[in-house]
Amino acid sequence: MGMIRAEKLVFEYDKRDEEGNVIGSHRAIDGVDIDVPQGSFVAILGHNGSGKSTLAKHMNAILVPTGGTMWVDGRDTKDPNELWNIRQSAGMVFQNPDNQIIGTVVEEEVGFGPENLGVPTDEIWMLYRFNHFFSSVRVKHCRRLIKHDTLRLHCDHSCDRHSLLLTTGKLA
Repeated sequence: MGMIRAEKLVFEYDKRDEEGNVIGSHRAIDGVDIDVPQGSFVAILGHNGSGKSTLAKHMNAILVPTGGTMWVDGRDTKDPNELWNIRQSAGMVFQNPDNQIIGTVVEEEVGFGPENLGVPTDEIWMLYRFNHFFSSVRVKHCRRLIKHDTLRLHCDHSCDRHSLLLTTGKLA
C-alpha cells in the first residue's frame, strides 16, 4: 500500500438554499483510484472545478469521502481517532499565503506549528526569547534545538514584524 491511496473515492458537495437546507448535491470526485508510493512526486492537473483541491483536501482529512476510502500512511481518513496521525503525515499549503496566516506577528506564526505538534507554549516562548536575545546581539541566524528532536525554531530580524507585511518570498 502506498503512502497515499484511494479506492473508488467519491465526494459530493451539498447544495443548500438560503435557509441552509440541503436541496441537492454536486459530485466533485467520482470513483477515483490512486496509489502514491512514499517518496514519490506527483502532479495533479486539471481544469478549474475538476476536483484537484477537493482531492488534496482528502489527503489530510480536511474533507472525508462521501463514498470509497482514502488512506494516508495506512490510516483511513474517515476514522476520527486517526485525524492527528494523518495530519502529521500529510500537510497542506494553500494557494494563497494570505489565507493561511494565523498569527498577527511572525513570532506567533512560527509558534503555531510547534504548538500543533504538542510542544508546550512556555517552551516555545522560552526558545523564542533565547533566539531573540542572540539575534539582538547580531548573531544573524540563531537556531536552537529544544528537547523535541524534530523541532527547530529560526529567528531573524523579521520575528516581531506583522505577518501580513512580509514579502511573498519571506512567507514561503
